[in-house]
Order: sequence, then C-alpha cells, then structure tokens
Amino acid sequence: MIFRTTKCDFEEEFSFQVKKNTFCIGPQGGLNERFEKALDHDGICLPGQKVKNQTYLVNKFINYKTTKMNESSKTISQQLKYSQKRSSIIDRVLFSQNCNSSMFFKIITRDTRSPTIGDKFSSRHGQKGVCGLVVKQEDLPFSDKGISPDLIMNPHGFPSRMTVGKMIELISGKVAVHKGFFSDATAFRKVNPKFFCKKLVEHGFNYSGKDYLTSE
Repeated sequence: MIFRTTKCDFEEEFSFQVKKNTFCIGPQGGLNERFEKALDHDGICLPGQKVKNQTYLVNKFINYKTTKMNESSKTISQQLKYSQKRSSIIDRVLFSQNCNSSMFFKIITRDTRSPTIGDKFSSRHGQKGVCGLVVKQEDLPFSDKGISPDLIMNPHGFPSRMTVGKMIELISGKVAVHKGFFSDATAFRKVNPKFFCKKLVEHGFNYSGKDYLTSE
C-alpha cells in the first residue's frame, strides 16, 4: 500500500484581504458533480470513498459582498483536489491545529498495487529494504511440503539492525497459522519465545523455526 498525505490550511489567504471568519467549508451549489462524489454533507471527503484525479477532497470557499452599497455577493471557491493519476481510497481524515492555533485538514489516501523493483518496504519493527528482484513462483525455492515464500529478505540485515522482535514475530506468526489463533508479539506484551518453539515442534517443524528450502 502507498499512503499519501495532503494538507489543507483552513485559514489560507486568497489573493485579496478577507476576514478569517469568512472562510466556509461545506456543501455548495454549482460544483461539478463528477468531482464531488467523495464529499460528505459537511463538504469534507468521507473515508472509504474512491477518488481519482481532480476529485474534490475539501470544499473550501468564501462569500463576500461585491460593493458596500448593495447586498450582492460573490463566491470564490478553493477546493482541495486529489492530484495523482492513479485512483486511491480515502483512508483517514484528520482535523487539527498547529502551535499558532491555525486549523488545518490532513487527508490520507491509500493506493494498493503490486510491488515493483525499486519500491521501499518497512516491517512493523522498522526493518526497511528495497525490492531488488521480482521472480515467478516456479523460480522460487520451496520446502519439502512444496511451500514457496512470498518474500525473501537479505539475512545480512538482521545482525546490524538487531531487530529481535521481528524474529519472534516470524516464529509466532508461523505457530498462529497452524494453531488457528491470533498471536501478539508486540513490545507491550511479555512474550516467551520457547512457547512458540515448542508449538513448532508439535507441528513437525524445527525448534528454531528454520526450514530447509530447495532451489533448482
């Protein structure tokens, strides 16, 4: 998944001087219906909605009087738009303020696609790496049960990073798959690796979690 963050300042200035309390966010007539499908009734995009290029994320506008002598008014719009070529899903919508009490929106979108060479990945333990090779399944090594790995990581990344938690996660996840339960291997829970090692032996695996793979 690729996550992108788009920020919208609520009190961003237009080309002329206006009062801060004249900014509005909400529904507005006259918009292009094709690009406002992701907006909720409050003028902000709804999590779970699919967006494409130029789709409105936040409908921001102001109303101001054109002259002091009459009551005619004019609306200037400044919608926050999605600007990527690939379509995405709205993951989260955040509303907060900075140290200067200026309010802003953060729209987080996610895009799911197949890994390609050059993509950078990170595990839950901060173990990062770049995809350097994509091969077909028949070219991957396999175990004596005919199972091929989905991902092969360079083992030289473990001694220098010392992410022991990742090793525990791999072993506990392997046990969870065969036992049919959820395994918690986070840093906030006391985990005994020997418990998972014994469960591996019960299912015919090595105590240390290692498998012998064959590559032809």
